[in-house]
Amino acid sequence: MRFVVVERVLDGRAAVVTLNRPEARNAINRQLGKELAACLAELRDDAALRAVIITGAGAAFSAGVDLKDPLFADPEVMTRGWIQGPRNYLWQMQQFQVPLLAAVNGPCVTGAMEIALQCDIIIASTKALFRDTHSTYGIPPAGGMSQILQRMIGLQRARYMSLTGAKVDGATAYEWGLACMVVEPEELMAKARAVAGVIAEKDRATTATFRRLIDEGQGRSMQEALDYEIDTVLTKYAEMGSGGGSTQERLSDAFAAQQRRVRSKM
Repeated sequence: MRFVVVERVLDGRAAVVTLNRPEARNAINRQLGKELAACLAELRDDAALRAVIITGAGAAFSAGVDLKDPLFADPEVMTRGWIQGPRNYLWQMQQFQVPLLAAVNGPCVTGAMEIALQCDIIIASTKALFRDTHSTYGIPPAGGMSQILQRMIGLQRARYMSLTGAKVDGATAYEWGLACMVVEPEELMAKARAVAGVIAEKDRATTATFRRLIDEGQGRSMQEALDYEIDTVLTKYAEMGSGGGSTQERLSDAFAAQQRRVRSKM
């Protein structure tokens, strides 16, 4: 039995990645972790892909790391080389050039929440339940929980979740900004596919640039972030204007081609 199942949707432009250990609430054991990293590595190299949806089989998104067979039980795993390398599924997520969506259908606990936090967009079911139990079990975070969560919901709420292990339902997650929308369970996957479908119609390179600008702008002052945006965009414009002819001509040709592409889909 495979613990990670991939389904291509939207004519192959999107993929639904399902954590598939429903009998264990999709807890992340060593095998599931390896399969997820391998799956993401393969998808990351697919030029036809425009979006990826991650969800869980059955009633849970994931109960988090399986404490009966945890990844961190392997001494080789708890090294900087592994954590910041291709065998780590979270690292694979960080390298993606296309948007990642989390369709959170039920409990999303600790390590699973770190998967959701790596996604660009979190869509929650009314049955979703977010919880950080690092402090409950005495396990320090190594998947970004201490840094990403506070940027999404603010310091006070992040402290509350991580220091108390409080359960946060889908409606509250939406209110706090942890999820961008909350829908009824039977509507979850349809909504996730609809959002992925809209993204799939956008320009892939510009989408990748936007994601990088948003991510890299975090933690910078406003002026530093604006300077970073200008530096990035000027580089992109130079690339668009390369290849012969004046820069203005090349840019005009590039924008005209984009307009034709958009109009053809209207």
